[in-house]
Amino acid sequence: MLVPPSVKDFVPEGHLAHFVRDVVRDDLDLSAIFARYTERRGQPPYHPALMTSLLLYAYSRGIYSSRRIERAREERVDFMALTGVEAGSQVIVCHGVKAQQNDHDELMPMVDQIEENTGRLPDEISADTGYCSEGNIGALEAREIRGYIATGRQKHGTSSPTANQEKRQGPRTRAMRTRLRRGGWRSHYRLRKHTVEPVFGQIKEARGFRQFLRRGLNNVAGEWALLCTVHNLLKLAGTRTVAAS
Repeated sequence: MLVPPSVKDFVPEGHLAHFVRDVVRDDLDLSAIFARYTERRGQPPYHPALMTSLLLYAYSRGIYSSRRIERAREERVDFMALTGVEAGSQVIVCHGVKAQQNDHDELMPMVDQIEENTGRLPDEISADTGYCSEGNIGALEAREIRGYIATGRQKHGTSSPTANQEKRQGPRTRAMRTRLRRGGWRSHYRLRKHTVEPVFGQIKEARGFRQFLRRGLNNVAGEWALLCTVHNLLKLAGTRTVAAS
């Protein structure tokens, strides 16, 4: 080449890579990453914004893995990934990871995170039976959040998630069971199935992400935060595309 090539010759305008780069450069707080760049040894490091953009783009396209990383995994530790998703946009508004299978105590911390991330509490919350307890229902009522929490498993062909009702008999749980049964097929609880579940499906199928590559709770939580950021970037990019058309 007689002259330096232009990036636009290889990555056209409107490409997802430009969108990810602009969001990382202009909107994300990378101060924690910049703080780690305290000393220089050897060649100067790549710019943190560039590397963050590259990493996020790689998880958008499912090219984050390698055979070397696959071979390096010798242990398997199961984690539970948690998300809260806004019904209208499928944007993730809170997330977390637990090393236990019981997420019973995570409902209100997730609500607190929603308020911290968005500046307001949600008007309604739908959650599966793992979050059903007198304490959780009471905490939602205290914050004037209308809850739709399954009081049991939803059997195939039934209109409400209220099976195994004899196991939970507190007054708030009974009131919740009545609310779900009265709503039936039109209950707002049904929003959970086409709000949260599709998000996990998109991460697993579209991004091909089926197991964590990192080890340790903190590292896995960081990786899950990265995946949630990637999901939201793609949702925002899709909105931009629709608006432009």
